[in-house]
Amino acid sequence: MPEHTITIEYGYPDGHLKLSDSGYSKVDLYTRINWVIDPNSNVASIDKIHKEKGSPVLFILGPSRDGQNWTGKVVFAPNKDYDYYINWTEKVSGLSRTYDPKIAVKPHPLTATAILIVATIIILPTVIFFRKAIINLFKKTK
Repeated sequence: MPEHTITIEYGYPDGHLKLSDSGYSKVDLYTRINWVIDPNSNVASIDKIHKEKGSPVLFILGPSRDGQNWTGKVVFAPNKDYDYYINWTEKVSGLSRTYDPKIAVKPHPLTATAILIVATIIILPTVIFFRKAIINLFKKTK
């Protein structure tokens, strides 16, 4: 299973986080995403990672806490960005902050292959059927 790590490099007092992916990750379907806190980041903890209201579902369960870090497995592939929140606590002040990065899921090659197979199964017999019908139609008009 592919893995993608997002390191929280620094937390600012205004809530902004400096992330290793610059706040936007593009991952494959079935990727395990790990959010890791850099010890020098000014982030004491990740308190919650959750989707923004109206954002598509990307994870079946989670993301969930894994010690001090968080992890989640991408199991759905919406055709738009996944907007989510990282609720975190600042080391210095102890105040809770919120940041809103994004994740996009790359198109999965099996999806395109499955569509091609289904289309072939449906279209090929249809073409064969109509070909015979057209030939029979011309035979009747002669």
